[in-house]
Amino acid sequence: MIIMTTPRNRRHLAAWSLLLALFAAVPALAQLSTANVEVVVTDAQGAALPGVTVAVENVDTGLRRQAVTGENGGAALQGLPPGTYRGSFELDQFAPAKQDKIVLRVGQTLQVRVQLTPANAAENITVTATAPLVDVYKTDSSTNIVPEQIESLPVPDRDFQRLAFIAPGVERERGGFRFIGGGPVIGGGGNASNATILVNGVDFTDAALGLSKIRLSQDAIGEFRVINSRYDTELGGTSGGALSIVTKSGTNKYQGSAFGFYRADQLRTASKLDESFSGYSRDQYGLTFGGPIKQDVTHFFVSAEEINEKNFTAFRPGGAFLSESADLRHPFDQTLGFAKLDHKISDAQTLNANLA
Repeated sequence: MIIMTTPRNRRHLAAWSLLLALFAAVPALAQLSTANVEVVVTDAQGAALPGVTVAVENVDTGLRRQAVTGENGGAALQGLPPGTYRGSFELDQFAPAKQDKIVLRVGQTLQVRVQLTPANAAENITVTATAPLVDVYKTDSSTNIVPEQIESLPVPDRDFQRLAFIAPGVERERGGFRFIGGGPVIGGGGNASNATILVNGVDFTDAALGLSKIRLSQDAIGEFRVINSRYDTELGGTSGGALSIVTKSGTNKYQGSAFGFYRADQLRTASKLDESFSGYSRDQYGLTFGGPIKQDVTHFFVSAEEINEKNFTAFRPGGAFLSESADLRHPFDQTLGFAKLDHKISDAQTLNANLA
């Protein structure tokens, strides 16, 4: 659940806080911001093994989920936050098995196959697996923009949503009258304002403009999924596609980052229409910090970004007013803030609170 502290809804903060407490005890219905793991365990002859205790643990936060395989040797662990996990598989009279580097992406269902050996044959087994070339569980037409891409690829004005252009089928907004000039057109909606924007599984699409109600710093984004078509019915209210955004969370280690970008007028080539104004500049700087409040239980993450731009608009009237032509100052200032709190209530329940 995400809470915006705007004048319009600040008076409802207490009510939202109560709803957060209620939702903490209700299993999440949508899987738009999480991932699933399906495990199949067999013996050396390929026969299904029921009763195997299957556990996965997030290597960064210590979040742990556990299940037991059924008669067909299968077990499902659902609603896992994206990240890197380690798995363990145990059954009496069999050597325990482990698997490291189970990487889950938002919206993904990953299948893990494990073979257990009798205990007298080996003391323990380390399972080595590679990601399949084709995700046979995927039904929609979507592309994951992973953390490595968000951190490494250059993005104009640090608007992370423009990374959606690297996904197949995404076009650029061509209409000059649209609210998102040059923004990504996702799906078959026809323009950039027809997509649904989801942040941590919550719909944050402006009902009037079709844009996102909030803007987040690029350094606050963990990963996101560009959904073009054939999406599940749980994703509704869109005539185009969707962006499912997952923000970063705190881990068991205190860590942060700081950045700063400056663009001066000397780095800009003057246009033939420029007249007098030559004071363009853009400052963009910020920081992030996160860590544990209690190891493996409660974590926090905060980010802040400041944008200050001195720009101008070319005012070019015609006729008798031609002499009034001027470069009118058009400054732009924006502050982006985000905070997130994650708390593990039990192995099956977690509480997430976001403030933007």
